[in-house]
Amino acid sequence: MCLITSPAAAQELSRPQTAFVVVVQGTASEPAELSQELGSLWARRGRDVIPVPPVAELPRPDLAQLALARRAFAELRPRESIAALEQFLAQVDTLGGGVGRETLLSAWLLLARARLALQDPARADEALDHVLSIAPDIELDEARYPPPLRDALAARRDASGPSVALELELEHAAPNLRVAVDGAPPLPRSALLALAPGVHVLRLSAVGWQPRALRIELSQGHTRVDAALQPDPFAPLRPGARSSSRELRLAASRLGAVPLLLTLRHISRARLRVEIWDASQDLRAALTLPAAHTPRRIAHAAVAALSRVQSEPARRRHRRVVWAVASSAVVVSLAAALTLVLASRPQSGFRLQLEPESGVR
Repeated sequence: MCLITSPAAAQELSRPQTAFVVVVQGTASEPAELSQELGSLWARRGRDVIPVPPVAELPRPDLAQLALARRAFAELRPRESIAALEQFLAQVDTLGGGVGRETLLSAWLLLARARLALQDPARADEALDHVLSIAPDIELDEARYPPPLRDALAARRDASGPSVALELELEHAAPNLRVAVDGAPPLPRSALLALAPGVHVLRLSAVGWQPRALRIELSQGHTRVDAALQPDPFAPLRPGARSSSRELRLAASRLGAVPLLLTLRHISRARLRVEIWDASQDLRAALTLPAAHTPRRIAHAAVAALSRVQSEPARRRHRRVVWAVASSAVVVSLAAALTLVLASRPQSGFRLQLEPESGVR
């Protein structure tokens, strides 16, 4: 789980005016609760907690337009129903689906029904072609759909001949790509898909990448489509990410922050290892806690451990100063004592005195 703290004059864990991206990784019984507790703890220390930017989501069609179309058709206003349906389905094409498969099929079937009500079979066939491209073997419920629509669908299926799956090859670099085709639930897919001829809408997604929408039309045996995705710049900070220190720093710098990484792992059923790294000052701390600890106790223990490590350099500098002063005092004392000893010692040696000889003439 992740939290981001905004710049504040913090007294612990950081230099003043340093924002942190807090990344909690590993195994913990209540990771979400632990993140909340960490955020609450730092907020009480003078930091405002804000969420990590979410993964960008593709917009979805306005379902109110579909509800309006259904109501207008039920009130025998097919032209208004068609106008609302065309607006809704244009959004589907533009936004790459965004609605469930059954919803999409019912919209195209309602459009075909409304056009048949206006005696426009050619354009009704266009809507039914979309239905058959999504579900070639669809069978309409007799209690829900009238005979004219069922007969038109059967005639259109006979005219198009047997359904033949076409190959769609997606070129992409994203591992574990997931593709939602025509509103179906997204599933892990290989680079090759088998789809019926016609128009299809795709929504592509992968962990660590920005999602993308595609609209394609298949009319031949093999089609290749560039499905490249853009990387998610904040992927290293998201839950479950396993990123290097460099990736964490880079993702945090995009937010004007530095990463504070907490890694949790069970070393036994009863013990939990907590490792903390503050990238702003390259401080590291580690502690072992009972696995039964509440998220609150884990959070407070982590903050206290890093605070102790942070105060160590100051204590070491203080000890160096004390030792320097003490050493200087000892040296001065020794020098003074040596001077006194030398001054108090008796003088010894030879003295040569020359005197003139007497009686010399």
